[in-house]
Amino acid sequence: MPLPGQVYDRTAVRHRPARLEHPQSERASVLSVTRIGRNATVALAGAATLGALLAGYSWRIEPRRLRRTILRVTLPTLTPQLAGARLAFLTDFHLGGPGPSERLTREAIRAARDWRTELVLLGGDYFDQGIFRPTTAFDDLRELPAVYGVLGNHDYRQSEAAAERIVRFLEERGVVMLRNQAVDLDLRGGTIRLIGLDDPYTGRATLHPWLRHSPSATVPTLALAHAPLIVDRLPSGIANLMLSGHTHGGQICLSPWSRLTPLDAAWYLDLSRGRTPSRQQRGFHWERGTLLYVSSGIGMTTLPLRFLAPPEVVLIELAAEPADPTRPCDHPMRYVRRLAYLIER
Repeated sequence: MPLPGQVYDRTAVRHRPARLEHPQSERASVLSVTRIGRNATVALAGAATLGALLAGYSWRIEPRRLRRTILRVTLPTLTPQLAGARLAFLTDFHLGGPGPSERLTREAIRAARDWRTELVLLGGDYFDQGIFRPTTAFDDLRELPAVYGVLGNHDYRQSEAAAERIVRFLEERGVVMLRNQAVDLDLRGGTIRLIGLDDPYTGRATLHPWLRHSPSATVPTLALAHAPLIVDRLPSGIANLMLSGHTHGGQICLSPWSRLTPLDAAWYLDLSRGRTPSRQQRGFHWERGTLLYVSSGIGMTTLPLRFLAPPEVVLIELAAEPADPTRPCDHPMRYVRRLAYLIER
């Protein structure tokens, strides 16, 4: 209540809109959120760019460049005259499938010829989905000295009759097809036993009783089977060296291990057909007294991509002396020396 005689001067007090100051912590918080958003955008853009580059590499580069994997492998029972003998292993051609499988097949056969191989082994899956297509890609096999092959799961995918047609086609090109058979090969004045198993993946692989009960302790023995899963069912020490394919090295290989895992595309390709994936994915393994090599093969199936699993032809020189005698007897690297990886350009 104003005092008597007191008069208010309403113009003496002026006002203006209040300016609210953010506390320092709130200002820092706003800047931090802005910075995080900016960094997230950059990270997402970088990830998208990297993903696009990897996809392009997996589609346009890796599946189109054949690798020559050159190895020296010790067979403890090898006789001196067989030391230095050369063989080549080609598998999983998948002609008619995605990618340049026909060109790569020709390159692989030429690589075997250039290696001056004395024995060529073929691991199956000649035509993708087992659909036969007229081709001249295998014609140069006639120029090689001794060629033996087995069938894979794709070769049976259409029918037994379709598989028989593939067999006849290869036999016309000089390939000796083995279906649960063993042959003794005369090479350089010595003997190598070759066991060729029909496709394990479709349950067609069997072993003759005399081989099952009496693996040779003196004759160097090679085993050839399309899928490596058969090794769990073979007698211990049935062969010095077994060669397989089927897994394509995972085809899209994100796993750092040599065993197949859910990080590899091949894991899901097997599961999609109700099959248990092979434990072995790629490279060398010591399994039940046998040195096993799983090749990434030449062609592709289903997906037109390869990542960290390049197409390959395997070129092997046989040796009698251990590659690394300091390794234990059940370690693959006791028996293997990698000589070179050469990429076709």
